[in-house]
This record gives sequence, structure tokens and C-alpha cells, in this order.
Amino acid sequence: MSPRSDQIAELHFAFSMYEKTSHGDWLAGIIRSGGATNIPWPVGLAEALADLIEKAEPWTSRDQTQSDDTWIFYLYWRETEYRTGEKGNKFNKRAIREIENWFEARGTPKEIETIRTRLRSHYLHWRSSISEQKISEMMDAAGDGEKS
Repeated sequence: MSPRSDQIAELHFAFSMYEKTSHGDWLAGIIRSGGATNIPWPVGLAEALADLIEKAEPWTSRDQTQSDDTWIFYLYWRETEYRTGEKGNKFNKRAIREIENWFEARGTPKEIETIRTRLRSHYLHWRSSISEQKISEMMDAAGDGEKS
């Protein structure tokens, strides 16, 4: 057998042992030694690793909400203050629609009422708590949100 064939056989063996025992150390050892690099993975290994990682660091709905809120607030800021150069005192419907479209395009649609509620509840606090340095970084990162 060639070294590559040996490496593939070892990976398949480690994965089969993981499937039988559910002990992640079978996979961890082979991954750490480089035995899963630049070779085809057995069918199901990627999903098994993803499941194992999620079990170790579960992504909670709270984490998802915080992540979504950050995007909602950033996008709202980009569509309003960044584009106009002014802080508005009313929520902008066009900007809220842009946020809705962004989440839809990303494949994680949000109801417009959810977006409005998150903005009403938390945007002003978020906006008042970020530093000028962070605003500057956000302006640099605005990318496709260039001023019209």
C-alpha cells in the first residue's frame, strides 16, 4: 500500500470506530496527526464532525438572536446614518425593508415586525454604546453600503 492509501485506510478506520463508540478521541487523534489532510473523507465524516463541534459548543437561540441583532443594528445604521450622515429620530421604513431583504437573501428570513421590534427595543442603546473608533471601523466595512 502507498502512504496515501494507508492514510485513507487509517481515516476510515478512525471514523468507523467513532461511529461505533461516539468517542471523539478517535477523530481528534487522526486530525491532530494530519491524517485527514488532503485526502477524501469518508461519507458522513463532515456531518459527524459538525455535530461533535455543536455538542461541545452548542449554538443557542440566544447566540443566534445576538448575532441577528448585531446584523440588524449594523445594517440599519448603514442604511440610515451612514448613507445620510445624520442620525434620524424616527425609524426608516425603507431601511427596515433593506434589512428584511438582506436576511432573505442570506437564507434566514426575518419577519418585518421582528426587525422593527428588535430595533425599537435595542437599537438606540446599541448606537449610544459604540465608540467613535467602532463607527470608523463600521464605515470602512460598509462595503456595498456606499453613500449614495
